[in-house]
Parts: sequence; C-alpha cells; structure tokens
Amino acid sequence: MVIEMKPMLVTLTDCKKCEAAKKYLEGINYDLITLSHDYKTWNAGVLRFLEEYDIIEDLKTTAPVFITKRGTKVIGQLRIKRWAYENK
Repeated sequence: MVIEMKPMLVTLTDCKKCEAAKKYLEGINYDLITLSHDYKTWNAGVLRFLEEYDIIEDLKTTAPVFITKRGTKVIGQLRIKRWAYENK
C-alpha cells in the first residue's frame, strides 16, 4: 500500500530558481512553504517539519525542494523541471 500526501514545494525568499520552479509546477495542486534565506532564523517548529522530510541540509545548499505526493524529494530547479515534464 502506497500512502500519498499533498505535494509541497519548499522555497526561500527572493529566490529566482524557486520562482522558476513554481512556473514548472503550474497545474499541479501543492502546498507552498517559503522560508528565510537565513537558516539561523528558522524556529524549532520549522526545523522539526524540515527534519521530518530530511531536507534541512538540502535547503542550506540549494533551493527549491519539491516533495512529491509519495514523499520523494526532488531537489533543485532543473530536477523539478524534469519531474514536472515527466509527471504532468
């Protein structure tokens, strides 16, 4: 049995690659989470949430990160573009 969830895109503020990823995902219903570039400002709740999906280190090095409805991480603008092309 495969558990599915609503996909989500985790982005950073003022991120051009994140904006591009949103365009690639047009037509897909997903939750959008936007965080500050300064990871030191992320509070404990945000950190727990990101830890649940194992994306803290990913976001410290690159953004955006897309979590598919099956919980798979798609990291970075170009991978998200490819995923969207293959899954729309």
